[in-house]
Amino acid sequence: MNSTTDDAFLHQLQSIPQTLYNTVGFVLFIFGTFGNLLDIICFSRLKSLNTLSSSLFLLASFFGSQLVLITGLLQRFISGVVGNDLLFGSLFICKVRSMLKPASATFSMTCVCFAAMDRYFFSCLDVRRQQWITLKQTRLIIVITVILCFILFSPYAVFYTLPTSTSCSVVNSIFAYIQPCLSLIFYNLAPVIILSTICALTWQNLGQQVAFYLRGNVRCYDQVTRLIIGQVIVIVITTFPIVIWLIYSIATKKISKDSVRLAQEAIISSACGIAAHCPYAIMFYVYLIISPVFRRNVKCLFLQTVQISPLKNVKLVRNSILQPEPRHMISTV
Repeated sequence: MNSTTDDAFLHQLQSIPQTLYNTVGFVLFIFGTFGNLLDIICFSRLKSLNTLSSSLFLLASFFGSQLVLITGLLQRFISGVVGNDLLFGSLFICKVRSMLKPASATFSMTCVCFAAMDRYFFSCLDVRRQQWITLKQTRLIIVITVILCFILFSPYAVFYTLPTSTSCSVVNSIFAYIQPCLSLIFYNLAPVIILSTICALTWQNLGQQVAFYLRGNVRCYDQVTRLIIGQVIVIVITTFPIVIWLIYSIATKKISKDSVRLAQEAIISSACGIAAHCPYAIMFYVYLIISPVFRRNVKCLFLQTVQISPLKNVKLVRNSILQPEPRHMISTV
């Protein structure tokens, strides 16, 4: 009787990860796909955004984000509903999906890093730094990043295979140990460190000099910088659990584990994995929350009314002060 109860309990534990992907993961995919499509439309059609290098980097990142959602969440949902993983029937699909997911995640995060870097340069007092990344250079950087990401993760296509009719996995023991390290470094830990550093430096610059753009008698902060800072905060918060989990997985990889512990770890892995998809799914909604100008522009864009230009480099006015006052004490003229 105890054996039957234990088996039932183990079966319940083993079914939880797929249940998470069928419910939370699928909802996140739907909202994320809708948000990414709206982001692509807004950043490609808003005149105040499609002329900025940082916005072009963000636009490219949205395409990478959507690929992450398709390869990471949609595939798991379909396999749960159909009852058969599509990867198991085709070696080609197995290899392509295994390479495409980490490559697109790394590409998306790299583009966000470049966008944050552009905003950092733009927040500097040195005018020459503000012009370091042009639109032409941005397009070239994006193309080079795509190529490098595919080259970097091409070993995934080499080592992932179909050892049995029900598995798409790595059979090479060396690469099986290296793979979590690549995931930890390239599209989890490294972006968090880089973005946190750039965000802190940008915020420091904004504290030393207050950047405004003028439209009539209204003064506002650099809205694209605000969007990116908000995005960085979301990335740091939602990526932290998967970073901790990957470190734990690498540290305990050679430890013998029973079935219950493996099932419990699968639940934690699924929860952290779904949370790690949030930066690729919710940025449109984050932008709406933190930026009133972005909200108005989205409304105006779809209602075909006059758009508000939140940020034109030529309209930017910088007030530099040696002893910065608190932002709420800065007076408008």
